[in-house]
Amino acid sequence: MTSTIKVDTIQTAAGGTPTAADLGLNVSGSVLQVVSATKSDIWSSSATTGQEIDITGLSATITPTSASSKILVATTVHGSRSGDYAIFAFSTYRNGTLIGAGDASGSRSRVTAVNFVFGASDVNNIANPSNTFLDAPATTSALTYQIKAVNVSGATRTLYVNYAANQAADAGGVRPISTITLMEIAG
Repeated sequence: MTSTIKVDTIQTAAGGTPTAADLGLNVSGSVLQVVSATKSDIWSSSATTGQEIDITGLSATITPTSASSKILVATTVHGSRSGDYAIFAFSTYRNGTLIGAGDASGSRSRVTAVNFVFGASDVNNIANPSNTFLDAPATTSALTYQIKAVNVSGATRTLYVNYAANQAADAGGVRPISTITLMEIAG
């Protein structure tokens, strides 16, 4: 014999909405939500040595459903800089705080990722640093993850995203996209 239970609403004893854990479900490690942003246009800005600058359009906001959740942050940025060599670095900020970066060491820039492309004489060279890391913000408040370009040169340079600094305007040129993806992982 089979039975069917039908209800309009299930609430906790306190009158709230039950979580998966309240219902005895183990969802640890499951992806609860995904938020992403894609930048397909060109961005550029002048930056002094070590300066970090917000890359317009390369940020995403996610609101965790539980304080025990982790946020998987996956980012790829295609970029270049004026001057010598095709090198590009970026840093990741959560609500204005640097995260996912190397430890402080002298006057070195703390970055999330950096990529150096050999063959500086090729005007179409473009670096593509990427990184994936697991953040543990311990909150259910909205979180904005912002990507900043970092000038890791010893001189003022123009930094570019989705563009090679001296790119030829022909079939040899490229126009990539840059992305940031946030995944809430159940704790």
